[in-house]
Amino acid sequence: MQKQRSLKCLSRSFLAMLCTLLLISLFTIIILSTRTTKISKISILLPYSIHTQVSDLQIQLGVLLKQLHDENSDSKALAKFSDQILHIAVSLDKLAENLRSLSNNAPTSDDDDQMSKIDEDFSEPEESEENQEERPIGVKVFNSVGKRGFFKCADCFNLSKRGWEIPTNESISAEFTIDEVLGLKTGEIRIGLDFSPTTGTFAALMRERNVTVTTATLNLGAPFNEVIALRGLLPLYLSIGSRLPFFDNTLDIIHSTLFLDGWIGIELLQFVLFDWDRVLRPKGILWVDRFFCKKDDMKLYLDEFTRLGYKKLLWRVVPKTDKLEDELFFSGVLEKPIRRQNL
Repeated sequence: MQKQRSLKCLSRSFLAMLCTLLLISLFTIIILSTRTTKISKISILLPYSIHTQVSDLQIQLGVLLKQLHDENSDSKALAKFSDQILHIAVSLDKLAENLRSLSNNAPTSDDDDQMSKIDEDFSEPEESEENQEERPIGVKVFNSVGKRGFFKCADCFNLSKRGWEIPTNESISAEFTIDEVLGLKTGEIRIGLDFSPTTGTFAALMRERNVTVTTATLNLGAPFNEVIALRGLLPLYLSIGSRLPFFDNTLDIIHSTLFLDGWIGIELLQFVLFDWDRVLRPKGILWVDRFFCKKDDMKLYLDEFTRLGYKKLLWRVVPKTDKLEDELFFSGVLEKPIRRQNL
């Protein structure tokens, strides 16, 4: 009898232990599931913390620029300052890349619509050389992956470098001087637009000649707009292919350099040129500065410029010898004609 009672007690205790183990395992599964959901939510929120780091670095950049304006500048100080700018901009570029990769890899949820967007990224994934060759020129898109930052404008943040002031050899350089272009319309150029990935150097030089120029640029991996504003100039932040916020026939000059190049498709180029033609006044100047592309594509692009019917005041095509031998530089100063609808 005692053995039977002991067996019953053992069986009851064993069942109780099994029940407790089952309850513990159940609670463990619930806790782990809640933790995984929290981790997934944290992965979604992680890019916003990186975004704050980018903002902090941009503030540091503003402090450095303020020191440049306050202190006496010389060539050595400017060179050292430019190096600091480059280091900060490169770190900003890396953080932006991490931000994009983390946001792309984040799991989707029902609350995505309630979360604010960071910054739109219009870049496309990298393509192989074979795919790029097969793509027709009319459907080219801007690919900034792996090329963000200073891949086209290594000296943009070198504030000591001015440009557009010293005449160059016509056979090897496609750059016109500002005085050469303004001399074509003496006293007629007063307001204009510079559409370039620069820090406002062109607008600063034009201001010295009593010409007001607003600079439209993109933050292509570097704080171009912030630097333009800190230099006392007017930045205009636009996305690619957006309509210019100017009334028809109002600007005296439109200048573009290192932006409309061989990456742009014919359809997008037509839209940009049409909008420039809209805001440029009759007898105004369109200054296409150092447009470059492959030799095989140059005729297609030049046909789009000549299709506007503008008068060629200055025109120059020279080989581009810094990187590839199969590329050309094109620069042109064109005058908008007086059309019937403008009368």
